Amino acid sequence: MFARQQLLDAWNIRYAIINPLYGVPFIHNLDFANALMWRLDKNYLGLQHEVPWLKQLPSEYLRQHFRATTQPMEEPPEPRHLLNILEMIGSDHFLMFATDYPHWDFDAPDGALPSIISPALQERIFATNAAEFYDFDRK
Repeated sequence: MFARQQLLDAWNIRYAIINPLYGVPFIHNLDFANALMWRLDKNYLGLQHEVPWLKQLPSEYLRQHFRATTQPMEEPPEPRHLLNILEMIGSDHFLMFATDYPHWDFDAPDGALPSIISPALQERIFATNAAEFYDFDRK
């Protein structure tokens, strides 16, 4: 664990969960990410003497090195609640678009996000977040 943490800090490595069923390197359910972050931070604050090499809260590492995708996503009954979830996570950079094609319940881009989401945030979710995460502009 210590060596892995040094890599995250020193080289800003993008860390991903690989789902063996899908082969997609992301957290698959946005709805549990906020609760996971809260729980990890809570436990860290009580046990930080056991992991003195951590330089920031676990939620900060998750925000920097992990991403969630729009598919599969449990959509809240009220579209504004999706904005609340993103606000609780504290980052417009955390969610990226995924269709889940060719499954029968895939999300087409024109219907994947509720209309309450601003055009600027839609642009981040559909393109900018992936370009930044994968460092597409790197030369």
